[in-house]
This record gives sequence, structure tokens and C-alpha cells, in this order.
Amino acid sequence: MEFLLSAGHSFAAVSREAPDHYTSYRIRAAAARYFKNGFGDFFIQILPGKGFRIQLSIFHILKKKCLYPYTSRPVITLHFMMKSNVRCFLHGFGEARLREGLYHLFYTPGKVKHRAWFERGEYHSFHIDLSPQYLRRLAAKYPEVKEALDRWRHHSASGLQQHAAHITREIVHLIDELKRCPEKEEPGKSLYLEARILELLRLYVRDRPADKIPLSRHDIRLMKDITAYITAHLDYPHTIHSLAGRYAMSETSIRRLIKQYTGQSFRHFLLDTRMKTAVLLLSDNTLTIQDIAMQIGYQEFSNFDRAFYKKFSITPHQYRLQNKNMDGNDKKINTGNDK
Repeated sequence: MEFLLSAGHSFAAVSREAPDHYTSYRIRAAAARYFKNGFGDFFIQILPGKGFRIQLSIFHILKKKCLYPYTSRPVITLHFMMKSNVRCFLHGFGEARLREGLYHLFYTPGKVKHRAWFERGEYHSFHIDLSPQYLRRLAAKYPEVKEALDRWRHHSASGLQQHAAHITREIVHLIDELKRCPEKEEPGKSLYLEARILELLRLYVRDRPADKIPLSRHDIRLMKDITAYITAHLDYPHTIHSLAGRYAMSETSIRRLIKQYTGQSFRHFLLDTRMKTAVLLLSDNTLTIQDIAMQIGYQEFSNFDRAFYKKFSITPHQYRLQNKNMDGNDKKINTGNDK
């Protein structure tokens, strides 16, 4: 990952040796680069491996500046914010905040413009770029990994920030062990690094979600579209699979976004929407109850009757009779819309 001054300019490396105040952060096995500009300086160290690339970046920012994170090709990254907070804009995702003490799994599109806003201060960032070949072994076990890998496979231009997890003492210890890896290429070096990276991934998925990330504006618009589509076509046999196909998304993404946007699982959101619509339609005496059942997606009337009774403790027929006798002051079913 590079940081550009603007969309078309990159930094020039000043030297491989950094000033003395960076000495305590030196990783002996890593290749180091030092960058300097009028608003601050950076010390970046890179430790490559088979299927992964570890990077420690330390920034000293003297005055407020917007920089442009850039990668020439899509990457999947496990990112740890060790010190300070950075507000970013991830292309196709929206605002993505890097908060001190938290880490995330990212998919970052290549050859597109991202932005990061730095205030005056010191920033420590540690991240591990993971190759698709490396991640394929993990995708079946970890849904977060699969979702990021799916975007890479489709060359998606939309970035992704997965849930936040806390950087615990155990995490810090594993990162310190990665920094202390053997200098020389020894038979056990790759295994040493890989074992700790796998443990970091395991701890990440175990700690979900530690901090709920707000939906991006893009995802909010998308969810408004999806929920409106479901509501307008309740007679369709909606499934996570069918929605994922319609919106060209992974099933994991659809399921997660619906839960985050509505506060309900897909199944409960669909059921609630059908029941609320049924209550409205039952007020229209020109419709038979069987017609209403069909309109909201129940091919079998008995299934609708059972679901309605379970939700409201009254059958659709009883509700319609009760509704006919109401004079406007009677009690109505609480569908969840009343405040």
C-alpha cells in the first residue's frame, strides 16, 4: 500500500535508514523505507512471505493532511490500528474508520482512489495483506474471508470493511512475535509466520462483532432498495439465495446487511412485513382472506392462518370480524408501527 500526495503523485523514498527516533520500532527481518515531506514523515517496513505480506507503518504528521491510499491491484487485508484514529473513504463502500485498539478485515479495490484524513500526531498501523491463494484454504470455514474473497474474484470496484474486533493482549503478543521473526530464510520461518497469522484470523472471527460498524451511504441506499423490493413483491418466494442473485452480492453480505439495517434476521423481517401487510389488506372487504394469503406469499391458506395467529393471537377471520365492528375507539392489533 502506497500513500499518494494526490491522485497522480507518489512519495519518493528518502532512504532505507530512518532517523534515530524510529530505531526502537525496527524489525530486523523487514525491508525498510523512509519517506519525508513538508507535512510529516513515514517509516514503512515490509516483511514478505509465501501468500502474505506484513507491513508496519509509522506516521509523524506535523499538520492536517488528506492522503490517497493506493494499491495497483485488489488486496485483502487484516488491518490493526495500534495508535490514533484515521477517517478514511473506501471506494465503493463509503466512510471507513480506523480506530485505535480495533482491527478489521478489508477488501480494497486496486487502481482506484481512496482517501485518508490525518490530523497532527503520531500513527501506528500494522497490516497483513493476504493472497487469494492463501485465503482459499480459509474461505470455507470463515464467512468474512469468503465474502472478501468473492469480491476479489469478481474484481469488484466496491471496497469492504468487515466487523471490528478488539486488539487484546493476546493480539499484541502475536504481533510482537511476528516482528521478532527470524532474519534469515530458514526452513521454519514461513511456518513461524503462518502459524501466527492463522491464529490472528481465528481470533478475529471469534470476536465478531465487537463494535458495530455503521452502514455506509451506499449500503443504506442498497438496503432501502432491497427492502422496498421485498415489500412490493411479497407474493414472490423470496430467499437469501434469490436476493443475492438479483443484486449480484454474496449470500453472506445480504444476510449481514439485512440484519444490520432492520435489526432482524431475513426470516423475521420477511415474516413481519407479510403480517403487517396482511393487517392492512384485511381492512379491504373486497378481498377474500385466501386472496390476501396469496398476495403476501402464502400458497397454502393454512400456513397463513397459522402464522397470523402465532403473531397476533387471533386468526385472520376473527380479526376481520373484529375490525368490522370497531367504531374507531376500539383496540387495534399492534403491528409494531404504533409508537
